Amino acid sequence: EIQIEKLPGEKLGISIRGGAKGHAGNPFDSTDEGIFISKVSSSGAAARDGRLHVGLRILEVNNHSLLGMTHTEAVRILRGIGDTLTILVCDGFDPRAVPAVTVEVITQSP
Repeated sequence: EIQIEKLPGEKLGISIRGGAKGHAGNPFDSTDEGIFISKVSSSGAAARDGRLHVGLRILEVNNHSLLGMTHTEAVRILRGIGDTLTILVCDGFDPRAVPAVTVEVITQSP
């Protein structure tokens, strides 16, 4: 359990992926409906605190369970946290193990 105090006007500064009946947040398990941290902004309370990172699974936010929630429901709860965030997280996936996406451009001569 992690508690983070936001400064006046400060954003939490995280993005999430996943949720029930939506796109998988865990790149290693397409059936996993958990909510995962997909990005931590360089500015914001989460970056300043330093304990939240990409790949963590979010279980609860201010005593609201995110288990079984859709992405939209989880975003609504995170946006309504106020100045104090108490977040329960656990290991999700290792972002260093996710293969990088490469784009190859092929051009043909006439």
